[in-house]
Amino acid sequence: MLFLNTVLLITISSLAHGYVPCISPASHVGSYIGRDQQCAALVQTNCHRPGNRPIGLTSTWKRDVYVKQNCKKIPRFTAIATFLGPNHQYDEPNLHQHTAIFVQCENAGIRVYDQWSGTPIGYRIIPWRGSSSQYSGDNYYTIA
Repeated sequence: MLFLNTVLLITISSLAHGYVPCISPASHVGSYIGRDQQCAALVQTNCHRPGNRPIGLTSTWKRDVYVKQNCKKIPRFTAIATFLGPNHQYDEPNLHQHTAIFVQCENAGIRVYDQWSGTPIGYRIIPWRGSSSQYSGDNYYTIA
């Protein structure tokens, strides 16, 4: 019963704040998810909206809660992304974006699970002020 209450609480919290919950990819560290090995494949496979609905295509994603200012409120294993395009869009062909599974905030940056082409799933820190806009923790929001 405690598990059911916890799941219900997480689901209600997710609905109220627009958080998309994810399954931990810890058992897949060192391998890839998805044929194209892109960051979105990991999030699209492991993260589902309430009712087990898929998170959908990146073109449907909306920017929601700013991670840096809300670290303590964001549940572990929540889908996050940069929204660097016009009107805060994720899909923008001329921009490099990134998406990951949030674990927690640390002094150095955001602790995530992520992958990208050529780099398998890892448990990493995205520094607050990274070397590029897609790898800077200052630019991450939850996905609504």
